[in-house]
Amino acid sequence: MPNDGSAQALRQALSASGFAFDVDAREGLALLRPADGVPIALDAAGRRRVQDLARQHGFTHAALELLPPAGGSCASSSP
Repeated sequence: MPNDGSAQALRQALSASGFAFDVDAREGLALLRPADGVPIALDAAGRRRVQDLARQHGFTHAALELLPPAGGSCASSSP
């Protein structure tokens, strides 16, 4: 199961591929947030690349946060 180390490795791989995301691991889910808080739009090739990198780092799913919620990221909110 992916963990914080997997999230860090995925963040570095995404950065090396030109994608600036913060990554949180939630079991098999990689939660991706724009690192600079600016909304990101990915074309189909970009989405495939992100998905491939997430799978290579042990994640089964990836979710892209398009806009952070008011008051901060959903990663910092509690259920």
